[in-house]
Amino acid sequence: MAAHCGRLSAHVRRMMSISEADFFRILPRALTPYAYSATQNVISVMLGHGSVDITLSPQPDHKLAVLVLPVLAVDIRFKGVSETDQAIFITQFDKSYQRGGG
Repeated sequence: MAAHCGRLSAHVRRMMSISEADFFRILPRALTPYAYSATQNVISVMLGHGSVDITLSPQPDHKLAVLVLPVLAVDIRFKGVSETDQAIFITQFDKSYQRGGG
């Protein structure tokens, strides 16, 4: 992480087993209460005095016998966001996309 104007920048990558359609269906819950805009594969979020850019990159499906799972690379780049605010954002983001199992 690099310091920038008293705030921090960082990059987080998640490889998620989710389709783009499902990702965008869950997105409003994951980003509540933040203001954001979305294009085809980039979501820009205002976070305090900084920002977050989330870039989606579809990957080849993961195949297990007859089971086929979609794979989406999700790059999250913080600009001018404190470590504390980054941790809060990532915790909420991860929790929103968490799936139950058992």
